[in-house]
Amino acid sequence: MTDSPWLTTDECAAHLKLRPKTIREYAQKGKIPYYKVGNRLRYHRGEIDTWFEKYHVIALTYTEGGGRPPSGQGPSLMRVDEQT
Repeated sequence: MTDSPWLTTDECAAHLKLRPKTIREYAQKGKIPYYKVGNRLRYHRGEIDTWFEKYHVIALTYTEGGGRPPSGQGPSLMRVDEQT
């Protein structure tokens, strides 16, 4: 990867550890910030990092009983939509 703030779809996918197909689908659905230059998609690294920080998933830790919640007692993952 170069030091340019602009990423190709493949570079963005590698940066986020996702498949390029997933990045293209997110862009098509408006789920990820992107720019269209001619017929090519470009992603600004700073905007992608901000987007990722805002919409990442945090794994919750259950401290009693071996690290996993008992069956039926709540989710083990939580979506974070905004930082508090």
